[in-house]
Amino acid sequence: IGYHYGSTRGLLLSAISANWRSWLEPLISAAEDAELAPDERLRVGMELFVSELQRNAEIVCAWLEAVVIAHRDEDLRRTLSANQSEFSAALARTLEQAGDADPKARAAAIISVCDGVIVGYLLHGSASSPRDIAAAAAAGLALT
Repeated sequence: IGYHYGSTRGLLLSAISANWRSWLEPLISAAEDAELAPDERLRVGMELFVSELQRNAEIVCAWLEAVVIAHRDEDLRRTLSANQSEFSAALARTLEQAGDADPKARAAAIISVCDGVIVGYLLHGSASSPRDIAAAAAAGLALT
């Protein structure tokens, strides 16, 4: 552990990141799939996000627990931030290709809505539809 990760804490950070990335990877792949039209990529990505919530419930729960303590742990905050930044960049590239006027802001809005969907899922055991997520992200962007 010490040789590869520096400490057991380093191993834990790596495990959290690897597990979160295992869930995000299909979403990033969908967002960057050049064979699909950009708007179709977003639809597929949102469908994957919602459909994978139940299968990844333990990862999602661990991620939320990590988010709660990240403000007190700089390494953890950087790890989670880097994962989210990668996902945001993939979304922004797709939105830019779709002709969105402000792809970075829209990507941030979609991620904010997805974060809320995660909390709702963990509290209520069900998630919003991909169409509702997209509509909420569009509405959130319109308010800014």
